[in-house]
Parts: sequence; structure tokens; C-alpha cells
Amino acid sequence: MFAVGRAQAILHSIAELKAQGNIPHGLPIFLDSPMAIHTTALFDKHMGEHRLTDAQVKAMDHVATMVETPEQSKALIKRHGPMVILAASGSKTIRMHGKDLQVEAEIVQLSSASAHADANQLLAWLGKMPQPPSQVYVVHGEIQAADCLRQRIERELNLRAVVPEHDSVWPG
Repeated sequence: MFAVGRAQAILHSIAELKAQGNIPHGLPIFLDSPMAIHTTALFDKHMGEHRLTDAQVKAMDHVATMVETPEQSKALIKRHGPMVILAASGSKTIRMHGKDLQVEAEIVQLSSASAHADANQLLAWLGKMPQPPSQVYVVHGEIQAADCLRQRIERELNLRAVVPEHDSVWPG
């Protein structure tokens, strides 16, 4: 999901929608992402680092049940009725005891909520660096997409770039 910032923006929006009566106040909301839960807690500890008021942070923090353990996450499967589960995009399939289980729910992926920059944004960011790095390591995404980004970094920015192999140690 979008752990740093995006999950909190969605929680804030849900809290406002509930307060305005645009979605049912009793609709259960679950945040099932350890990184997003940790980031949400940071909003309260670092009030001067964002634009939310104390009341907005408290509303954001209380609008959802924080799912902190694998057992709690698995327990969501047994729940019935309408609910919203905010989870990482990799959490859409359910595998238990070695078997894939059919998800009997509508799953919506909010691509606009992704916190990942696209290739053009990354190239623009790298290109604006006053002191560009001597080596760029592309370590996120599928291998083919990462290699395409590596090639663009080399071709368009004339920077050395590499897609490290799994478990490799750099500099090599």
C-alpha cells in the first residue's frame, strides 16, 4: 500500500467522510500494514512535521483498527459484513496451510495512492541533484522494469547504474 504518507492520507479522508456522514460511522475500517501502522503512530509523535491538527491526527488514528499481527490479519477472513481493509497491494491473495483461498470480496487497488515514483519522476529527481551519485543502484521492482530504468539512467543522465543481484554486496 503506500505506507509512508499515503495510508495516512486515506485514513484522514475516511475520518472526514465519517464525520460528515458521507459513509456510515459504524463501518469497520482496518489498517493491515505494519509499516503504515508504524508511520501513523509517528504523526502523533512529530506534530510539527506535517499539516494535520491534533484533532485530525487523533481522528485518523482512531478511525481504523490497527492489525498488528499475522494472527489478527488472518482473523479478518472470518469476519462477515461490510468493512474496509487497507493493505499493501501484495496482500490481495490469501494463502493458508499451503492452499490459495478464494477472496469473497471486492478488491480495489488505488493506483493513485501509490507512494512509488514512476520512472520519469525518478529521472527528473536524479537529474536535479546538485551533486549526482557516482553509482545508482536500482533495487526496487520487477527485474525487467528495474533494468529498463537502469538503461534510461545510463542513457539519459549519463550516470553509472546497476541492478544488483539478490544477496549481492556493493560496492563489489
